Amino acid sequence: MATMAYQHQPQARYGNCDTYFVESHDDGIYAIRAEARERARAIARMQQRALAEELSRLTSDEYQEDIMDHLEYMEVSKLNSCPCSVYSFRLGTNYA
Repeated sequence: MATMAYQHQPQARYGNCDTYFVESHDDGIYAIRAEARERARAIARMQQRALAEELSRLTSDEYQEDIMDHLEYMEVSKLNSCPCSVYSFRLGTNYA
């Protein structure tokens, strides 16, 4: 019987690699930094929303009187420019 000088030993398909999946203690630092960045972004978004609301409120307060004056002016000028009133249409009188 002939013996072979080389005997094939079954190996895992990808082989053994001790360094492929390595957990190091530095991974926690990256996660902590990423979490800190995300927290800073969330805080910045909240501050931006608060600032936008405040500016909107200030702008509304600033122009509210002007808007109301303009609405009153337009209402009065429209009523004065019309030769007939809404009530005359309801009564069936048409001046057109």
